[in-house]
Amino acid sequence: MTALEKLYLDPKEVPDNHCVRWRVSLEFLKDVAVPKPEWKILELGWRTIFTDAIIEALGVTVENTTFDLRTASGWASVPDNSLDLIICMEVIEHMPDPVTDPAEFLPTTEFFYRGSKECLRQCHAKLKPGGRIFITTPNLNSTVSLGRWINYNTTYSWEPHPREMGFRTACQLTKDAGLHIELATTRDPYLYFKTEGERQLIRFLNDSVHHIGADRANRGEVTFIMARKNP
Repeated sequence: MTALEKLYLDPKEVPDNHCVRWRVSLEFLKDVAVPKPEWKILELGWRTIFTDAIIEALGVTVENTTFDLRTASGWASVPDNSLDLIICMEVIEHMPDPVTDPAEFLPTTEFFYRGSKECLRQCHAKLKPGGRIFITTPNLNSTVSLGRWINYNTTYSWEPHPREMGFRTACQLTKDAGLHIELATTRDPYLYFKTEGERQLIRFLNDSVHHIGADRANRGEVTFIMARKNP
């Protein structure tokens, strides 16, 4: 069975729950980025089923990273203005702040997004003018996160993440790196894996957010961003 076939198995048969999110990601890449076979594409992080699936589906070549994405020295092997597309899926929420001074003391309760900010700045530098970056990350502003809080659980999708972020924070970090957002939205790809009680709570919370006059837009569990480096 090919990686692409695995990606589109019935949700109860997929080898990795992430496959249902990867399906959505693949459609975004096909419809918005429209990668070409000659493009130079870098996926941040290790190779996955998704890596093989996009190679099969789009006929492209993809390289993966093994270096520290949070520092300029880590990115030194990648030439500036050299990439057509960077795939940054479920990466920025894994980045703790790097300690820039060995003598520096940072209490564990403080977090400044320095790792994710530097990663996105480096992505901007390494993209060709007009090149794109595709970002996905858990949405801390989702009704799913609110449901976890109501049930006395962590609001994070995975508690060991150094820092998950809301939809608007992810968008702002992208803009602060000098990238122009072409598309930003959220989805709930994991609903199949929720219990019926969890799905009912999510529907109730979506209605409640509307009734109290709060913004109901972009309350999905995962943030999807497509951004471009201006020519």
